[in-house]
Amino acid sequence: MEHTYECDNNGSIKGKIRSGGIAGTLTDSTIENCINLKSIDAFTEGTYTNSGIIGGLVGRASNSSIINSSNEGNLEFSGYSNIGGIAGTASNTSISETTNKGNITGDFIVGGIVGTADNGTNISGTTDTDTNVGSVSGISYHIGGIAGRLKGATISNVINSGDIKGTERAYQIGGLVGCAYTGSSIISSWNHGAVTITHNSNTTYAAPGGIVGILQNSEIKNGGSTGKVSTNACSASAIAGILKDEEEFAKSIISGVVINGDISSNYPGGAIGYLQSSGATLQGLTFTDDLKIENIDKIIGKIIGLVAAPQSITIENCYINDNKISDDNPITKEHIGSGISYLTITYL
Repeated sequence: MEHTYECDNNGSIKGKIRSGGIAGTLTDSTIENCINLKSIDAFTEGTYTNSGIIGGLVGRASNSSIINSSNEGNLEFSGYSNIGGIAGTASNTSISETTNKGNITGDFIVGGIVGTADNGTNISGTTDTDTNVGSVSGISYHIGGIAGRLKGATISNVINSGDIKGTERAYQIGGLVGCAYTGSSIISSWNHGAVTITHNSNTTYAAPGGIVGILQNSEIKNGGSTGKVSTNACSASAIAGILKDEEEFAKSIISGVVINGDISSNYPGGAIGYLQSSGATLQGLTFTDDLKIENIDKIIGKIIGLVAAPQSITIENCYINDNKISDDNPITKEHIGSGISYLTITYL
C-alpha cells in the first residue's frame, strides 16, 4: 500500500543507522511538501557497526517518491557513510524539486541530496533553482554536490552551488557526483561550487572533477561546471577527474558539456584529468580560452591531463576555439598533459 506524507520537523533528532528528519525508512510511499528544519546529530551511546544511511528527510528510500521538499538542517557524521541532505540511500526512487540547504559531512559516500542512488533512481530539478546550496565534505571516497554515488541512476536539470571538499585520504570527488557507474546518466546539470581535495599523499585517484570524480560506463550530456577544481595531488578536470570504463559495459560518452572554470593540479585536463581505459567518446565539446588551467609543478593538458598506459578514445565534432579537431587538425602535446604517445585517437 502506498502512503503519502506532508509534514515538517522542528524537533531534535539523533541517529546511528537509517535515520532521517521525517522517516528512517521509506518504502512504497511518497513524501511531498515536507521540510526538516533541525540538524541531525550522531547517537553516541552504545556500540554499533555499519553506522550510516542518514538523510535530512529520509535514511533509506526504496520504491518511493520525494517531491517538493527540503532540508535546512546540518548533518555532521564523522565515521559514517551514505549521508545525504535528502536521503542516505535511494533505490528505484524519484526525488524531484527538492533542495538541501544544510552542510553535509561524513566519511565516505556523501552527497548534498543523496549518499547512494541506484536501481533506476531519478533525481531531477529545475534550471532556475539550486538543488544543493550546502557544503559537502568527507575524508574518503565518493563525495558529490548532488550524489556521492550513482549506480544505474540518473540526475537531470540539477544545480549545485555548495562547495565540495575532501581531506586526508579523500578521492573520487565531484561537483555533482563522486562516482557515476554502470549505466548512470548526468544530464543538463550544473556545478557552480568549488571542488577541492587536500590529500595527504600524491595518489592518482585523488582527482576531483567539476562534474564527476570518476566516470565509469556512464554518460554526461549537456550542462557544465564553473567552479574552481583543485587538488594538491594528481589530476583534476572541469568534467571528469578520472575516466575508467569496465570492458563488459557500454563505454562512457561526454557530450555537449560547456567547458570552463578554473583547474589546478599536477596533471590538469579540460575534459578528463586521468584517462585509465579505452573506448570512451568525447562528442560536441568546445575547448576555449575561457578555461583557466594551472599546473602545480607538472604539465598542462587542454583536453586530457594524464594517460599512463596504452588507451584509445574517439573525438567527434569537438573544437578548440573555432577549429574542429580532426585528422587535418589533430590533438598535439599541448592538448594531452602527459602520455600522448600512449593514446590512439579516432576523429569523427
